Amino acid sequence: MRSIKIFNNNAVSAITSDGREAILLGNGIGFAKRPGSEIDESRIEKVYYVQTEMQTKFLEMLQDVSPDVMSAAEEIIRQAGDAGMELSNQATISLIDHIGFAIERFQTGILLPNTYLNYYLQCKEFVEHSDPTHTRANEVMETREKNLFDGIDKYLATGEIDEKVFYAGSHGDWIAYLAIALKNDTKARFLVITENRGCIPNMPYDAMVEVPAYIGKNGPEVITQKPIPLFQQGLMMQQVNSEKLLVQGCIEGSYEKVLQAFTLNKTVPSMNVAKAILDDMIEANKEYWPELH
Repeated sequence: MRSIKIFNNNAVSAITSDGREAILLGNGIGFAKRPGSEIDESRIEKVYYVQTEMQTKFLEMLQDVSPDVMSAAEEIIRQAGDAGMELSNQATISLIDHIGFAIERFQTGILLPNTYLNYYLQCKEFVEHSDPTHTRANEVMETREKNLFDGIDKYLATGEIDEKVFYAGSHGDWIAYLAIALKNDTKARFLVITENRGCIPNMPYDAMVEVPAYIGKNGPEVITQKPIPLFQQGLMMQQVNSEKLLVQGCIEGSYEKVLQAFTLNKTVPSMNVAKAILDDMIEANKEYWPELH
């Protein structure tokens, strides 16, 4: 068996004995190898068969992911299967991405694995360590937006397309597979954001929730969930009510309701701070905001 592409020291692609392309994982399996090199089959620990070209492109983005991370994702999928949950093959790829990102954040001193948990559980610390002159919008403009514009400029100048610039990642794949499920009525299972309508018993009927559903030509067939534990429900209801009050306040022109919405926001420690922020934002956005009274 000979390699086709070397991803890193621990991951290569190859054509197996039955003629199928596969991603081979193993400690040192790609070390000092080149395309066409003979593979030491004794080092193979895991084999992922490539189903689509898109999966190969996504794996090319994971140059530094260790086999341990991939094995962890596979174990999570296995345990989900044991619990009766049917997950698609794409879930493994997405989990690899998220696990790798969580480890990176931990190694850089960010103890919680994602911004959602930071927002809910470390709101004060998160705000204190934020840079008001360099926000999330700035990060996007300096990375994704810049790379996209640079890729467009390169194409216009040379006619060459850099696939990495235009590749949408696992979320882009997810959207494509969702469109296929809608068109072909496949009833494939996805996580979707939809109106609750009793799916989660202890959340409001009209709340938008993210839940598993089977997708077909008639839209999502939502899978009913158990009630959310009280702690998580409390955090979620605080956010839901903050957003509802904000919308009501804007429609009604109610300063009081918008102030209540700001006060409920997890990053705002008190009503006095909420009022100061609101008044500043009214002044800064007076050309765009509705008049509040």
